[in-house]
This record gives sequence, structure tokens and C-alpha cells, in this order.
Amino acid sequence: MIKVSIYSWLLFWVILGIIMFADTQNQINQDKEFIENEIKPSVEFIKKFRTENDRLPLNREYYTWRREYHKDYSSDLKQSNDLLIAPGGPYIRKSSDVVIGELGIEDQSVLDNIDWKNDFVIGIWRGEWNEYYFSSNDKYFGNGYSWNDGLVSLLISFTIGILPFLFWWKFGN
Repeated sequence: MIKVSIYSWLLFWVILGIIMFADTQNQINQDKEFIENEIKPSVEFIKKFRTENDRLPLNREYYTWRREYHKDYSSDLKQSNDLLIAPGGPYIRKSSDVVIGELGIEDQSVLDNIDWKNDFVIGIWRGEWNEYYFSSNDKYFGNGYSWNDGLVSLLISFTIGILPFLFWWKFGN
């Protein structure tokens, strides 16, 4: 009975690892699509606005555009104070609104060279982590899932599955 349980455990974790590894390309594609569909339009709008108006858009101007483009009605455009329209929203104009740590940017030094009068950050929550664009260095920061990550998931899954088998083989046999 214990043999069946151990082999079932191993089989479950190996199959799970294979499924996760097989989904790697899908995750990579989702990461690229998120940047293309959610972040880049905002970046392009702000850059175009800055070129045409020689300044960054006010919150009201950005969130009015966002409401129309993304059908995003979460910002309160009725606020009289521009800074209260969507504090901490995707259009970031101060370093305190950038999440540092596990769910955001790991390296806080990316905030060092930002001139908040001329630079901006777009930060959007993906349900598990934040994805960012920094205009100061024209770079995107996000999940960046890769084939190496998929392989690591497979190996971890296989290791979890094989541990009870190894203990049984060494001590229970």
C-alpha cells in the first residue's frame, strides 16, 4: 500500500512539473502581450503628449485618456484636486508609489536617477506582481518568465515527487 502511495505521489508531481514546463511558452507570450496591450499604450500616449505639449500630462489628462482607451472607470475624475484622481494608480509621478520588494521592483536603485518633473513610471498590477515601465531609462520591468524558469519549476516538482521515494528506498526497503 505504501508503494502505491509513493509511486502515486511521484507520478502526480512529475505530471504537474511536465504540465508547468509545457505551459512555459504560454506564460512567456502572456508576459509579452501584457506589456504590449496594457503598458505600451500608456507609454506611447504620455510620450506623444509630452512631445506635443512640452510637459507631462496631469493626472486628469492621463486618466481621461485611460478611461477611453482601456474602458477603465476606476479613477475618480470628479476630484477637484488633480493628485487625488488616482493616487498610486498606473501613472506614477513619485517614488513612494513604486512597490519595492517581492511584488514589485527588486532593485531600488532604479529610482535613483528619476527626475520626477520630466520622468514618469507606469506600474500595473497583474494579480500576483507589478509590471513597470520607467521613462528615465526607457526600460520595462516585470515577470520576465523564461524557459529557465520553466525548467526550474520542472526540477522542483520532480524533487518534491522523488523525496518520499528516496526515503522509502533508503529506510523502508
